[in-house]
Amino acid sequence: MPPSGMFALAASFRARHGHLDACDKSVDGDLVSWLDRQRYLKGAGLLAPARTHELDQLGMIWDKHARSWDRGFAHARAWAETHGHLAVPAAEKLDSHAVGA
Repeated sequence: MPPSGMFALAASFRARHGHLDACDKSVDGDLVSWLDRQRYLKGAGLLAPARTHELDQLGMIWDKHARSWDRGFAHARAWAETHGHLAVPAAEKLDSHAVGA
């Protein structure tokens, strides 16, 4: 798919899911690959500022590791607020997030 088609696919994903955190390659493989490529291009200084801006408007997650950490931290905080501690059982989940892991 040409980039404009992939951008439209990204916009459609965002509209359906409320985020741009596509990670299931078996379902959204082309989109996941394209988003990874955009991250690479930006990191290498090869992504046009206009494209960066367009992706920012969609809610592009430029650093997936930071996003994952932030999500885990939010779940840990919610657990601690509810239980008063962070001694989470290993198999415990909170909103489908493996907070115990």
